[in-house]
Amino acid sequence: MSVTGAEIRKIVEEELRSELGKYYFRRMGFGEFEYNILFYKYGYMPHFAEHVIDPRDGREKLVMADPHIRRSAFVYDLKNGEIEWEVLVPGTAISANPHIARMLPEAVPEINAEAGDIICADRSGRWILIDRDTKEIKWTLTQDDASWPHDILPTKNKDGFILTDYSAGFCRKVKFDGSVVWNRDMGAAAKLSLVEGTTPSGGHTNSFGGDYIATGNANDAGVHEIRDSDGEIVWKIGCSVGSMNVSWPPKPHSAFRWGITEGEGNLTIVGFEAGGGIVAFDKECRPRWGFMKPYSMLPSGIYRPTSYGLMETFHVFPTLWGTIGAIDAGVKYGSQVIEVIKWPRKTTLWFFLAQDHDPGDSGTYYDPPLEVAEWDEIYITFINRGDNPIDYTIYGTRIGTLFEADWPSHWEIIWNEAVAGGAVKNVIVDQKWWALRVFGKRSTPGAGSTVKILVTFVRK
Repeated sequence: MSVTGAEIRKIVEEELRSELGKYYFRRMGFGEFEYNILFYKYGYMPHFAEHVIDPRDGREKLVMADPHIRRSAFVYDLKNGEIEWEVLVPGTAISANPHIARMLPEAVPEINAEAGDIICADRSGRWILIDRDTKEIKWTLTQDDASWPHDILPTKNKDGFILTDYSAGFCRKVKFDGSVVWNRDMGAAAKLSLVEGTTPSGGHTNSFGGDYIATGNANDAGVHEIRDSDGEIVWKIGCSVGSMNVSWPPKPHSAFRWGITEGEGNLTIVGFEAGGGIVAFDKECRPRWGFMKPYSMLPSGIYRPTSYGLMETFHVFPTLWGTIGAIDAGVKYGSQVIEVIKWPRKTTLWFFLAQDHDPGDSGTYYDPPLEVAEWDEIYITFINRGDNPIDYTIYGTRIGTLFEADWPSHWEIIWNEAVAGGAVKNVIVDQKWWALRVFGKRSTPGAGSTVKILVTFVRK
């Protein structure tokens, strides 16, 4: 049987596309920030993506959800560069859904799910299971108080699901029949991610005591690590009056845990809806790298893009290649799914060493010390919101290994001053210290006040 030239070309093109396609992602960059565009198609606005191995064929796929334009769940073959499967979710009661779509890696017999089926929320106030072959809905889940179903994540122990509702504000664990195991009010509860936990050896873990990361996409919500057994919030990024080491992330829409270290050295990668940006926070909620921008609510909430091109970062996720992926609105009538290739060194990041805190008569050390050797400048701002003065001292050391027994032998006083009630004091530290330690106490015993201590890190 003879083969025509056109047929030969088609065979060669398909083979090249299959084997080499993944190396032809388009590269984009703004200054020092560079990324590959994994997916962009005019008229598609995904808010969620997961990078998976499809159990049906063993190929790498992006599973995505577009709640605004297509209002569909779809599967994209990364090597072929094709949308191979798409379903518009049913319903009319909810304008914007699905916000997530997940591919089940294995069968879930309790809901008649096969490996490769898709779970998501529809526009009728339900969480649904979609048959991958027939595109029919084969299982539904409802909650009496559901208003805007958002995420659904299989539990770590495979005994049900974790649900979030964007409008009702709950994050809860339910059994397969929908009965509630525990419930948390989170305020604009958004996306979820799994915290895998401790290695079989017991030596390493990526958990701070919880099993899931849940975000609250509101001005005062934050990022929470939640325990599977009882729904307890064991760790969070978010401001709390009277607390130390807190951050105020501008409307986080998604987050996941990065690293699996000893000594609680892991990071939490957070994406910001309000103006875009991605930042890695450590256990003390201190930013380590990434970029963000101020979020203005004067006179009302205003989203303005970052200088690195991100405008509204809907999602962050880990890729199967050991890199960080994200979804952002900074394209023409849609959104783009990207893989970050290069992070900018030039950045300004900040957090609260203290949030409306009174150091007391005996005083408070705002520990752990600030590690500052990797930054070019550090600004420490004291904002006294009360009526009485507070004394503060900033110590610095150039010794790179810190022991409690060495205090205060090698520490030098950099700044020592009272901050009057209603006053603001800024201290600029631009010398190359290894670490800084801040101490505060009431100037007059019994005369307390509430003070914010804002730390700004700058790399030029």
